Amino acid sequence: MGLINKISVGVFLMVGITFFARAQEVTPEQHDCGSREIIIAGNQYDIGKFTECIDGLKECIGKNGFEYNEKLQAYRLMAMSYLAMDSVQPADKAIESLLTIDDNFEMDVRDPQRFKLQVAYIRTKLRANLTSSVSKKMENIDLAPATIQIITSKDIQDRGYIDLESIFNDLPGFDISRNFGISYSVLYQRGYRSPALTERTMIMVDGIEDNDLWTNAAFVSKQYPISSVKRVEIIYGPASTIYGANAFCGVINVVTKEEDDIFGTGADNENKKKKNQFASDKPANLAVNVQGGYASYNTRYVDGTIGIRNKSMVLTVTGRLYKSDGIDLSSQSYWDGATSYTNGQYTSAMTMAINKSSMTIGTDSVSRYIKSGWFKFNADSTKIVPTSAGIKRADSIDQALYKTAKPNAGSFADPMNDYYVAAKLSVHNFKLGFQFWNRSDGSVGDYVNNYAAENSAYTNWQVREYVFDARYEKKISDQVNITSLTYYRFCDFGNNSRVATFQGYGNGALNDTMFMHGILPKYNVTNYYEQSNMASTELKASYVMNEKLDFVAGSQFKTGLLQANYLTTSSPGVIPADYGTVASTLGGNNYNTYTLSGYATASYHDLRDNLNVDLGARADNNVLRQNLGYGTVLNPRVDLVWFPSKFVFKAIYATAFLDASDQNKFSTASTRKVDDSTLSPERVKNYEVSARYKFGKHNYVELAGYRAHYTNSLAVVTIPYLGGFTTQYQDIGQSLVYGLQAASEIFVAENISVYANATYTDPKSILEKAKGGDSVTVRTGDIAAYSGNAGINIAFFHKKLNLNTRINIVGNKPTGATTSINTNPLSDIPGYYLLNATLGYRIVKNVLWQFTCNNILNVAYYSPGVRAANGSIYAPEILQPSRSFITRIIVDLKK
Repeated sequence: MGLINKISVGVFLMVGITFFARAQEVTPEQHDCGSREIIIAGNQYDIGKFTECIDGLKECIGKNGFEYNEKLQAYRLMAMSYLAMDSVQPADKAIESLLTIDDNFEMDVRDPQRFKLQVAYIRTKLRANLTSSVSKKMENIDLAPATIQIITSKDIQDRGYIDLESIFNDLPGFDISRNFGISYSVLYQRGYRSPALTERTMIMVDGIEDNDLWTNAAFVSKQYPISSVKRVEIIYGPASTIYGANAFCGVINVVTKEEDDIFGTGADNENKKKKNQFASDKPANLAVNVQGGYASYNTRYVDGTIGIRNKSMVLTVTGRLYKSDGIDLSSQSYWDGATSYTNGQYTSAMTMAINKSSMTIGTDSVSRYIKSGWFKFNADSTKIVPTSAGIKRADSIDQALYKTAKPNAGSFADPMNDYYVAAKLSVHNFKLGFQFWNRSDGSVGDYVNNYAAENSAYTNWQVREYVFDARYEKKISDQVNITSLTYYRFCDFGNNSRVATFQGYGNGALNDTMFMHGILPKYNVTNYYEQSNMASTELKASYVMNEKLDFVAGSQFKTGLLQANYLTTSSPGVIPADYGTVASTLGGNNYNTYTLSGYATASYHDLRDNLNVDLGARADNNVLRQNLGYGTVLNPRVDLVWFPSKFVFKAIYATAFLDASDQNKFSTASTRKVDDSTLSPERVKNYEVSARYKFGKHNYVELAGYRAHYTNSLAVVTIPYLGGFTTQYQDIGQSLVYGLQAASEIFVAENISVYANATYTDPKSILEKAKGGDSVTVRTGDIAAYSGNAGINIAFFHKKLNLNTRINIVGNKPTGATTSINTNPLSDIPGYYLLNATLGYRIVKNVLWQFTCNNILNVAYYSPGVRAANGSIYAPEILQPSRSFITRIIVDLKK
């Protein structure tokens, strides 16, 4: 065990023992009141002495004279007494105190209906300020031990977002490479640049991981519905202490709407009536939220959620359909419908050695080549090189393919066809869920047309996922709560994942002999297949010992059958006959994996000193086909939260690990012919401090700084292979990232709110030439040093009209020779600023019309390319959408 880990464990034990001892301290006043006062107050409430009941309980609460359960009953009696006197405001404060202690407080069946309704109403309001994404327990967002950004359903609506991907352009801490390719967008969180996919941020839907099983990729694109989203919680920094592998740079949790969000609460109606607003006397049992829109690039979408409630059963069904032609990149030289090889590239590709003993090339005589006028000898007559006429002819043959291939490969087409369906059924403490999504999108934007066809009929990528889940939650007592979550996931590529590589003369895919024999260029279509599945079961228990000390502990077991290498065919829709096996892979192409995990956190709350301390750790043990896997990994976490008055200060130390994906471990390619099944997990140690100042009910300003050190990062290394060379993934890289994030939101008035955020990132990559070799430190490519976002929302005419305006500012993104992306021919991706606006008008109470204009100033701007971004295979930069428009209708009905 390393020195840091020894110190962490020592601190964990010492601080834990100290705080446990303090938590057990009993002050003399604690027994002055106790259960006897609760009985007296209950009797006073029963006979209508509400004031006497309240006064006695308030005195004991002021003296800290109640134990945990007694305090719950004290606030319950106070709230019911206030409501009996029609004093709603102090009743709400008492209920807030009650739910702050126990968010899952269960009411007695004999409690007054008005009290039950008000508890449900206040609970809904308070839960808007609670999160379970950080520690797997409900806790106040302001005090949760992490840097968090929350995007609510109101934010989504006001800002005119019609898909999940759009949200991240307005958030701090993200660099986005939108390439309209395999994953549409790649999100680099907190300065960590991954090769091609969003692999180091975990995306979840209601706490269930949604990253692809084979690649670890989070496909944050257009397939997710908006109508069912309650909010999106973005957690910055490592979270392996709670979630295990792959919660590496952060976590995105998409929280969908629950019963109260869909149908409202009875107290909602009561409060509307008091404000002389229309409200039904009956609770809603049918709810429909549907929206649809049309946008630039022939984009159409429809998205809806239907909820049905019958006594203790709630059923919701959500669906989405999204289609778009996508941005037309044919104005760019990389996708202009013509090859663009230089004379030098033709000369290099079409230079061939001569067999000097026979003066032949293959079976043809050299004289035939020379007489054609298309070739000539080089200076020492050992090779032939193309003449100007030969280069011209080769170029014309290459160009002709784009005009003759059917469907027309030279006609740019990169459409999107995504859909989603999900259902949730809740009965008492049981919840059953199902989710299926499909992305079948053109992946042209990844590749330049010198390498692959620029039409989705040739170059496309389809990813699908199925999820079935079952949850059970039971409150065993006032202090103990258990939760069980079991799910099954299945991921595959479908039948529309293919890349058509160009086989021509300019790139050397065809040689001079073929040229002399009139062989024409062609597209070599490769269809890709993959499928993997995973089952998981998790049992979690939370125990509240008292107001000062609580615990969360859980265990999780995962098992799955994961594919190793791609399976490929040249015939679309035809699964290879040897599906599931690859002759060159010992034991076949599928791997059983088993992971057993255990985690625990202890939280100490000192309200007297306004201090919270959390200590946590998680151990994961993984076995892959008996003798592989990453073994046992331990990730500790220590954090302190001090919240004097209106300030909140946080200090966090956390670690995390990323298990290399099966794609990284086992897949090979034409330029990477050697795999490495022994890749070690990537590791990160993150130190973070933050300060938050909160003024007013919702206003805040926050600043966070962090240092993240990443080790065992994947790097592509050239190695000897069969007398030549190839490349291989090796775990030899490192990164060191320093960063600052600032964020704020201010409600200037009831109808005016302003938000702003800013990011500073200083990322460095430490590259080694090979294991044990020399290293060099360079700037991490494609990450901006500075970026910022701001917006203002104004509601007019009693909130019938709403205007939201946003600005994005992104600085230059260094790339190229002096960075970690040294193959990019550019030196940087220029910075830009964008202005966007959304205008909404509520036609009638339940119908909202919106019009959004993005990139109002019509700025020409670019995103960096993925992978090597070298210009020969992968685009160095990708043009982004010009001024574009969206119009949509949102209908929200309850009956």
